[in-house]
Amino acid sequence: MRSAAAELLSKARNDLSGEWSFESAGVQALVGHHVDTDMAAALAAYGIDASAKPGARQLSGQMIESADLILTFERWHRKWVIQQDPSAARRTLTIRRAERLLAGRPRRVEVLSLFANDDAAYTSADDFADPVGMGRAAAADAAAEIARLLNGILPAIGATR
Repeated sequence: MRSAAAELLSKARNDLSGEWSFESAGVQALVGHHVDTDMAAALAAYGIDASAKPGARQLSGQMIESADLILTFERWHRKWVIQQDPSAARRTLTIRRAERLLAGRPRRVEVLSLFANDDAAYTSADDFADPVGMGRAAAADAAAEIARLLNGILPAIGATR
């Protein structure tokens, strides 16, 4: 539900220039399942209708290969992506790490070179806890935190209105 929320929140802010597109997929996806009701309610507060999103899908090697940037929510997700495709290491970050690297940077910073030079070890501070099953308040808090993180990422990559 975190990646679906990030996709929908990103699409809602995208400048629609075609330069960036946003898709979500899981490393252990419940294929075909839709955004749960708690997160759907949280996204509705942002004017987003989560019911229009197709069901969850599993992240594939083809998706990894074709992605310019892959944001994960936990270190183990990142590790899984890199195990599938080692060439994705420098363009796969946790969403928290990406936001820390990009927040306050000028619009359209050269993202991939910035990320390629990031050699710091990943820590628990880079993880974003999964709110599944924790209720509506936890989903709302997660949606708000995802939106906050995207506020630091999207302008720097030139993907906001």
